[in-house]
Amino acid sequence: MKKRLLLFFGLILLYILPLAFVSTQIFLGTFPFWYDNARDLLQASSKLTLIGPTTGVPGIFYGPYWIWLLSIALTVSQDPRVVDFMVATIPYFIFLPLILLKLKKVFSPVALLIGWTLFITGFSRYTMQLWNPYPAPLLFAALVMIITFTDFKKATKKTYLQILLAGFMAGLVANFHLSFGTGVLTGSCLFFTLQIIFHRSLWKRYILYTVIFIAGIISAFAPFFLFELKHGFNQIQTIITVITSREVLVGQTGLTNPQILNELAQTAGKLFGVSGIVAIIVSIGLFTSLLFILKQQSKSFTDPEKRFIGFVGTIFITLFSIYLTARYPAWSYHFIGTEMILTFFIIFIAHRSILLRRVLMVVAGISLVFYLSNTAISIQKIIKDPHIITSMATEQYIITWIAQDANRQDYDVYAYSPAIYSYEYDYLFNWMLKRPLHMSDTTSKKIVYLIIPNTTDDIRKDFINYKTPNADYQTTKVYSLPDKTTILKREKP
Repeated sequence: MKKRLLLFFGLILLYILPLAFVSTQIFLGTFPFWYDNARDLLQASSKLTLIGPTTGVPGIFYGPYWIWLLSIALTVSQDPRVVDFMVATIPYFIFLPLILLKLKKVFSPVALLIGWTLFITGFSRYTMQLWNPYPAPLLFAALVMIITFTDFKKATKKTYLQILLAGFMAGLVANFHLSFGTGVLTGSCLFFTLQIIFHRSLWKRYILYTVIFIAGIISAFAPFFLFELKHGFNQIQTIITVITSREVLVGQTGLTNPQILNELAQTAGKLFGVSGIVAIIVSIGLFTSLLFILKQQSKSFTDPEKRFIGFVGTIFITLFSIYLTARYPAWSYHFIGTEMILTFFIIFIAHRSILLRRVLMVVAGISLVFYLSNTAISIQKIIKDPHIITSMATEQYIITWIAQDANRQDYDVYAYSPAIYSYEYDYLFNWMLKRPLHMSDTTSKKIVYLIIPNTTDDIRKDFINYKTPNADYQTTKVYSLPDKTTILKREKP
């Protein structure tokens, strides 16, 4: 009876409450709705595509799976809240627990609960924001699970299918997140190459495994190859240029090597709810503990444990070797995915060390308490004043205010954006009012509404005069929101 009560309260604290809090924030509309996710929803609303969003390298696109996923959700509802819940929340709260439950055959339940708690409290934004790299950690977790339970000693149809599926999953990771996915693909191929070296007496079998794995990767890129076949292989030519050219096609400076190492440390810190120098100390402690366990206990590892730590470790070393040596810049978002690698390291450490497991249990408990209390306070503030932050709900309110103020009069709308395009308002106007953001040239409209987020006075004045010249228009109404967004109603005299 006591165990059942503990299980019941544990389920509420570790699963039900985080899910309830994430769902509440989503349906309150507190998530950011901006250039990237709005652009992707617009693309998903149109005809079927074979490519996804643009990457950081000009001329190369992500795969179409993210857009396809959004398209499926849009058949249910065009409300970004519903799409967000279906695409971000449901996968992480259903499939990640299932993956961890499967890993229970290898690791202790307590170690897995520690991993779940630290991940879900440190990176809850993955479960409530629409962005194509965010599913990559979940797909990587599925890939690790498949490799862990693939018995390479048995050359059976099941083994072949598992390896083929693992290759497909690795390809999916790259389709969703190119930079992290490049490390996963390279590291995976290195892992299979090492298997050939370590099992020289069975080299033919392991070469076959490698070929099957690569076939799985190729199958995940089938839409890419079909698109290239239709469009003159332009992306492939760009990829070849990227690999062979000494010139860098991206004209921006990324993180330096010390900054890359610091970003890794801060990613580890987020799992423990710390930052700055404390995060660096925590990350050093994490890797020191892992190396100590590998040195002292490696002879007692089970085969699944060896595959698990061998695969995850190879990916980690490969990924950061690429980030530290590549000519192309690394940015903070490239580290999406590394938190899952670190989570797996933590699970491994907690499983192997009783002392560290107890320490991590305390840390995970503290992280959970802080996450739940901070989230509850945040939700309270949003309910009290829903427009204190720029969010989907705030943008939706702006559109409603404009429609009510116009009172069926003919009008046009322009929204300022540093990115030039204001896809968020394009999408929301289409969804809410069944009309485009811009009906025609501003000069043909007597009433024009200007949506100006918080920016400098010079930019504000330039935007106002550019869209509605002061010689032709005058301001008749000003409405300011708590997030410092201003709506101007400009009319011709």
